[in-house]
Amino acid sequence: MDVDLESVEIVFAQRLASGEPVVRAHALRELHKWIKSQSAKKPFGEEDLMRLCKGLHYVMWMQDKMLNQEELADNISGLLNVFESEDEKALYVQCFFAALSKEWQVIDRWRMDKFLMLIRRLVRTAFLHLASLKWKKSVTEKYWKAFKATVMSNDRTFRDSLKFHFASIFLDELDNAGNITTERVTDLVGTFAEMLTIDISDYIFSSVIEEIFTTILHAMSDEMEGDEEEEEEEGEGEEDEEGEEEAGAAEEKEGIKFDYSSIGAMLFDVGKKESVKTKRRARLYDLAKKFELAAKGEDPFAMPEVSKKEPISGRDFFNAVQRAMSQNLKTRKGKEVGKKTRKALRKLPAETDLSNGMAGLIDLDSFKPSEKKYKGDGAAPERKQTSGKAGKRKITSKVSSGGSINKRKRAQGIATGSAKASAKGAGKRKVSKRPKTKSGKAKAGH
Repeated sequence: MDVDLESVEIVFAQRLASGEPVVRAHALRELHKWIKSQSAKKPFGEEDLMRLCKGLHYVMWMQDKMLNQEELADNISGLLNVFESEDEKALYVQCFFAALSKEWQVIDRWRMDKFLMLIRRLVRTAFLHLASLKWKKSVTEKYWKAFKATVMSNDRTFRDSLKFHFASIFLDELDNAGNITTERVTDLVGTFAEMLTIDISDYIFSSVIEEIFTTILHAMSDEMEGDEEEEEEEGEGEEDEEGEEEAGAAEEKEGIKFDYSSIGAMLFDVGKKESVKTKRRARLYDLAKKFELAAKGEDPFAMPEVSKKEPISGRDFFNAVQRAMSQNLKTRKGKEVGKKTRKALRKLPAETDLSNGMAGLIDLDSFKPSEKKYKGDGAAPERKQTSGKAGKRKITSKVSSGGSINKRKRAQGIATGSAKASAKGAGKRKVSKRPKTKSGKAKAGH
């Protein structure tokens, strides 16, 4: 197309990002007219749409006001309906995702939310357009071809974060669009199952599993729990106002339906392929089993019923006592008590119920750790010196009755010190040492 897009995109980018609502509205109308006139003359090519989408990307980049961002996102996604042919519309979606992926690395965290919102609005517009056509297969395939080239591809140059975001919003926007049969839903979900067979990263594989297939199962599980709660409340609220309930039920929009059996078989077939890794195959088989349960009307995430506790046998109690004794302090008293307890337990039959009769066999006081600190006038350790094997003195402790050892030592030390001091002052006098000669003998006094 012989169009000077460089000058056009600069003008539209400046006007669409303007802070004045009148300027933005006028620029949008002019852009619609320009696209229609150019599309009528000659269809847009991929290169032309890439440059247009790049300009629209920077329009959103320069818009900082939140309300204006939402308005701009709707206007950019609404350009999809301006193009004449379905091929141009699908190509516009493809080029827009490609342009976002190229510029994704320079988007900071303050601008990330508005671009994620823009992607959601674009997907919503595309799905609503397909819903208006009753999800015609020939038209839907064109859009899915665009998705497989970008957000559902194994191209490592395309950003994984965009692929994850598309998978996370897919079911929401599909349900929002509606007007789709169960068979078409199975076909569209099947494209994600095919995506699991290609060479994608573990991050994208787990994202598709969680955001698509596990979400379907969770929705089914929540629906079953909601039905059970409604059945319980029916008996209590029979006399409530029925008119409001019927009106509320009529206003509720029926969600999309899934063929759990077909999806489970699809996942099982994907897991059988040789290209699938062992770890991924195990997850696929586990998902297939859960979809089989859902197809039977059972809750795929139901918790197993816990059986009542059986009485503890003598052997189990004996093993528990041994584990407890192994954690006891390794003291001589503890070892002696352990030997006596083990002997007593061995004499009992294995089927004896010991849950109520162990108090007499085990000395519970022996499992209490000895106190390291002694306070008050209670029992205190008395230090005793003994000789070791290497001739060094070994210090042991014994517990003796009486007052605190620290108090006794202080009292004895004060008395002994005062007695020694008085003895030195009375019986000794200061003696000066004589200097020695080289031979070692002391010199005589002068």
